[in-house]
Amino acid sequence: MKKLLKSTLVAASVAAACGVQAAEFNELTTTYSKEGTTSVTAITTAPVTLTLEAEYTANDLLTLELSAGGLADSFDAFPSSVTATQGANASITFGKLNAADGKVLYRVTDIQTTPTDGITGAVVNFGAGVKVAGSAVTALAAGQSVKLSSVSKTVNDFTFDSAVEDIAKVESEFADVVVAAVDALDGTIDVTKMRKEFVSGTTDTLVFTHENKDVTGWVNTVTKGQKTFTLNGVFTDLTDADFTSSATSVTVSDTEDKVTFVYPATTTTDTITFTAPGLGSDVVLENQEFTLSGMQAYTTQDSVAGNANVGTDVFAGEWELNGANVNLPYVPYDNVQSPMADRALQQIIYVTNHGSQSGDIFVTATDEAGNVVLDNVAVASVGAKQMVKIAGLISAELATAGFDSGKLSIDITVNAPNDDISVYGAYKHKAEQDRGVIINDQYKGVK
Repeated sequence: MKKLLKSTLVAASVAAACGVQAAEFNELTTTYSKEGTTSVTAITTAPVTLTLEAEYTANDLLTLELSAGGLADSFDAFPSSVTATQGANASITFGKLNAADGKVLYRVTDIQTTPTDGITGAVVNFGAGVKVAGSAVTALAAGQSVKLSSVSKTVNDFTFDSAVEDIAKVESEFADVVVAAVDALDGTIDVTKMRKEFVSGTTDTLVFTHENKDVTGWVNTVTKGQKTFTLNGVFTDLTDADFTSSATSVTVSDTEDKVTFVYPATTTTDTITFTAPGLGSDVVLENQEFTLSGMQAYTTQDSVAGNANVGTDVFAGEWELNGANVNLPYVPYDNVQSPMADRALQQIIYVTNHGSQSGDIFVTATDEAGNVVLDNVAVASVGAKQMVKIAGLISAELATAGFDSGKLSIDITVNAPNDDISVYGAYKHKAEQDRGVIINDQYKGVK
């Protein structure tokens, strides 16, 4: 009785001081490749052991349970009674009460301790492994697992010792491509060179790394094939030859909005170098952001081919402009195809150059649905210390493009220093005198 009383008091005091303790299973985890696991037969783990991390007393209950995927006879091989010792003088015996539906229940039937020796740290060896259905493994998504848990409770339902262990774990073999901030595209387009080169010259580089996970010890791993990375952006009039790398092939898409690079499976890093065609070409560089996406081919052990996503729209850098770029976020139009006298709305847009360097003016217009109506269209030039009205010129380009009525966001780019250029935008109804001034992004703060 003294022994039982001592154990009970120790368990209560430990639980009160620290809350639920953390028992520990032995290593039981098998990791399966999600890409390679198309079917798995039922598995049985190594014999289960559990290290106790609290003091127990007679009639305490210990439940072992498998999460979804445990077979009905998962614990049938577990013994009817199991005893664990701690040192020379302490021991605990569990008696099996029931085993069914992926769960087994034990009760403490005997416990021996001394004033100096408890059973915390005792290792209970159940001498058998648990069973898991193969279908449960194949049904798991990457990052999920079939788990084995233990919960120890007093007779009044107080939990004081518990553990959890992954039994069958499913993980993707593949990792995403990485572009460090210092390795991203970062060219500044030079407006003094007609936006055909960068301030630093004609080249800009992008460095990426791609290393997949270490799958040593995993089950059903795949054979990895070629990697394909796609640089997304605006590459109007650029060619394959403008990009150099260690890729086995480089292809600018017909739509000129992506460049595809194909690499061997063993590639872990590469430097992509872009070289601007320069002043003698028709290419005008676009200020823009870039993203990188990737896929890697693979083959399973039963010869099923697949492709893994290894990156979606990963930030890959940005080209900025050292000239002026002003956005008019709201410009309404009506009846652009009709003579000016028939239009209810009139637009007022001026570009003023306060500096000594003249510059061409380009316009990009985007409608409410995100469609680009005008794409970097040259409409005029503005000389030194000059102001140019461009509203009518923009309307003429819109009419040519087939646009008639609606609301547009208009970007105005001037090949002149940003600090020298200002844009005034407004609109009015023909029958009214008041103007609706368009607040553009010059007013958001000091550049």
